[in-house]
Amino acid sequence: HGLAWHAPSSTYYVTWDTDKGGTGGKAYLASNDANGKRVDGALLLSNGNRMVNPYVVAGSDYIGVLRADFTKNQLFVPTMDLKLKALNTPQVFPVSTQFSPYPGIAVSNDRIGVAFIVANGTGGTASLNTAIVGRNGKTIATTPIPAGGNRPTNPTMIGFPTGFLLAWTDDSTRQLFAQRLDRNGKPVGTRQVVAQFGAFT
Repeated sequence: HGLAWHAPSSTYYVTWDTDKGGTGGKAYLASNDANGKRVDGALLLSNGNRMVNPYVVAGSDYIGVLRADFTKNQLFVPTMDLKLKALNTPQVFPVSTQFSPYPGIAVSNDRIGVAFIVANGTGGTASLNTAIVGRNGKTIATTPIPAGGNRPTNPTMIGFPTGFLLAWTDDSTRQLFAQRLDRNGKPVGTRQVVAQFGAFT
């Protein structure tokens, strides 16, 4: 599930799914006022059978939503206005459930950053990638990120006015990495090793 607060309107947005460990599930989105009262009814994000791990982030006058489709191994990232109306068709990116079913998402002003893992070849190794989606719901850039290992997993992101901060673990070395990104999702400066061992999720 995901949660985001939109300060100007005193509204919070919640996402959740009904997946039961592989027995199907749908993803939902709803908005609530500061007292917890439902503003807009629960919106079914998709009729797919395995729509899981939905997240939401709040921008200045829009929200960004992410959901994973485990039947197609794809991520869907729509942008919406504050009344849950889609601003464009969802942008689609790959996801590797083998390495990391949980992608990262964050907002930086009028841009949404998404971090995701893609399996390489037979699935023994994987790569870390970012995508930047504009407020209008269109993809601005996608960038492979040097991961410091061949089995990156569990990426997470936060945003700030001039870019993003990305963190992830390596499944083989159990190291924890961090990398600053610009507003186009490209690395800035040097990749940092936050923990040398013992990092899982």
